[in-house]
Amino acid sequence: MNLPHFYKVVRLTKASVFFQEIHSQLLEHDGYGQAGRKIPVDIPKGSVFRKARKTWKDNGQEYAFIKYFGLIEPWDGKAALYDSYD
Repeated sequence: MNLPHFYKVVRLTKASVFFQEIHSQLLEHDGYGQAGRKIPVDIPKGSVFRKARKTWKDNGQEYAFIKYFGLIEPWDGKAALYDSYD
């Protein structure tokens, strides 16, 4: 599982969504940074970037895709679990 990244929606258009990565806070971890739980913190971390708006056909939920990182989906409000152990 990849380390979770959090993004804030800065602007929406009909075909695009503009994101900015934000920092996250560890809630718990293994002491080595390889496993734990994170939540977003609304502090900007990177530049604003644009991605195409996409929608799942089966449930209508919107998402975006970043090559090599994967899907950007709405946060469910729960701490994101990550585990990079082999």
